[in-house]
Amino acid sequence: MVALVHGDEPWQVAQSCTLYRQAATAAGFDVREHFVMDADFDWSQLQQAGQSLSLFAEKRLIALHWQLNSVRKAAADIMQTLLEQAGDDYCVLIYGARLDRKVAKLAWATWAAQQGVEVAVWPLAPRALGRWLGQRLQEVNLYADSEALHWLVERSEGNMLAAAQEVEKLALLLPPGPVKVEDLLGVADNARYSVYDLTSALLEGRGDRFVRIAWALRAEGEEAVVALWALSRELRTMVQIGEAGVSVEQAMRQLRVIKPRQASLQRGLARMRPAAWRRLLSRLGYLDAVAKGRADAGADAWAALVDTALPYART
Repeated sequence: MVALVHGDEPWQVAQSCTLYRQAATAAGFDVREHFVMDADFDWSQLQQAGQSLSLFAEKRLIALHWQLNSVRKAAADIMQTLLEQAGDDYCVLIYGARLDRKVAKLAWATWAAQQGVEVAVWPLAPRALGRWLGQRLQEVNLYADSEALHWLVERSEGNMLAAAQEVEKLALLLPPGPVKVEDLLGVADNARYSVYDLTSALLEGRGDRFVRIAWALRAEGEEAVVALWALSRELRTMVQIGEAGVSVEQAMRQLRVIKPRQASLQRGLARMRPAAWRRLLSRLGYLDAVAKGRADAGADAWAALVDTALPYART
């Protein structure tokens, strides 16, 4: 019994691991061994864990907190052997942030995904987060209207741990029944955005969201050049798909576009023709020079980015 749990949303990773541990305990794996797989890890410890037998025939859960972007062949071989020998004596839980592409292609990771159970976790999109928050509130007998849910989503997007904690606080502070925006004015803004959220907002035509994310990223100290790189990469991909001469689905397969990116790209192509996106891509090239100080010295690259891209996010 092997499980690989990884992704960009820590709360979901933690919850998935809890469910696995509960299942392992129910199956009789009562003894737990935990290893942190970082750059200083002694791989001989893991080798010994796989080879050792309990004097009392106790079944073990070996948990591996993965924190590496690469491993040597000898270490990868130890992982492979550990997983292949899992069974009646021990089970293995590997968990952590999203696996690096190189690591995901290693034999042990492929084996875990195919022969065991892989749970790849992605942050919830705003609509899905709203549904999840509504369900969590109902579990504690609170019922939020659409405006209240929207308020909560804006202040917890990308941070499900904070969202779960806010629900717990509301359960303590409010009596059972309806929840309105006025009840949420004390909720802190715990939203976390990435440049990929910015690209999705642009492609999907959500102008207000695009502006909000841009200013949030700027306030967090994100460099405009990073946002420009992410936007340009996505626009190039979309133009390639739109001009491929085959169906969108086939073009995405050829370009190996991962599932979380597909919906936004499809919406972008449905809203505007590739030629329009190509024009924006050209303008972003100039803004990249601005962000790097090679043009229009002293200009605010983030402000220029919002001014340039916002019309495309509202079309």
